[in-house]
Amino acid sequence: MKLLGVLDFRSSGDQHKPVMDALKPIGRHKDSSTTYLLLGETIPLDGVMRKDCTARSVLPR
Repeated sequence: MKLLGVLDFRSSGDQHKPVMDALKPIGRHKDSSTTYLLLGETIPLDGVMRKDCTARSVLPR
């Protein structure tokens, strides 16, 4: 996650809003040594990944 510490993601366009929303919770944990998100925390993937890819890459709750 050191890479996230030096990158600054910005966008003023609505087209990139889903990606920017998905990066917010990742950025909050950039200094953490944990592998997984806290229980109950999610990363919004609508508009970021296709549904068929999401089903293969995200563990069910």
